[in-house]
Amino acid sequence: MAKHTPGPWHVVGNVPCIASDIGGDNPKVICRIELKDSGFVFEPDYEVRNANARLIAAAPDLLAVLKDLYALADQVVPETYNGWRDVEARVQEVLAIAEGIEQGAGI
Repeated sequence: MAKHTPGPWHVVGNVPCIASDIGGDNPKVICRIELKDSGFVFEPDYEVRNANARLIAAAPDLLAVLKDLYALADQVVPETYNGWRDVEARVQEVLAIAEGIEQGAGI
């Protein structure tokens, strides 16, 4: 399974687009959030599309922070803490989705 383009990602342009810093002075566009009639319903409001683009652009940082918090919590949260196992299972599920790992294969 392919890995995602390394972050950080940024919103650029009026479309808007998501770009990665890996291009140096010429950021590499990795995603466009645009309105196109192809049989799907798209969000026509520019402000909403821009908000969606900002959320997508934050994905690499959110993934890194989630991994850090998960590692820290695994060290400091007692196994008997009410609800921790449910949260842990959800974190593992989200990390597996983000990294393209099959469920149950470990993280």
